[in-house]
Amino acid sequence: MERSMEAFFKGGQLKHLLKKEYLDFCKQFQLKRVDLEILIATNNIEYDISPNDLIHYLSLNKGHLSQSLLRLKTLGYLEISRDTKDKRHHWIKLTPLGQNISSQADEKWEQLTRKITKGITEEEFACFKKVMQQISDNIEDLL
Repeated sequence: MERSMEAFFKGGQLKHLLKKEYLDFCKQFQLKRVDLEILIATNNIEYDISPNDLIHYLSLNKGHLSQSLLRLKTLGYLEISRDTKDKRHHWIKLTPLGQNISSQADEKWEQLTRKITKGITEEEFACFKKVMQQISDNIEDLL
């Protein structure tokens, strides 16, 4: 496999760029990287979200998720409520403060995406998204 593709699939360059770009942002709001991912996912998924949804969506283990949810709740960024019909289930909802932070992170991501995709035509980007979706589907089948 071509080295640039191998680096892309292993996530090295993008991972380092995201760490660099979000370092000050995370410090400002006392967030760990996983906390930020949880806030963004909770804000962007368009249905009531449970801890199990986040485990699947973000590929987290239950222990990491529990620690992050407790930290985010303590910071006032989200609320966790019990299902009224089934007390075993919980629902996660961002507070207005959590929504604000997530929106700022989304805007930062949009700016970064524009920089990353500079010089790529809409047609090329559409093709790239189609290929990446196929790769994602193939990986999901293998899991």
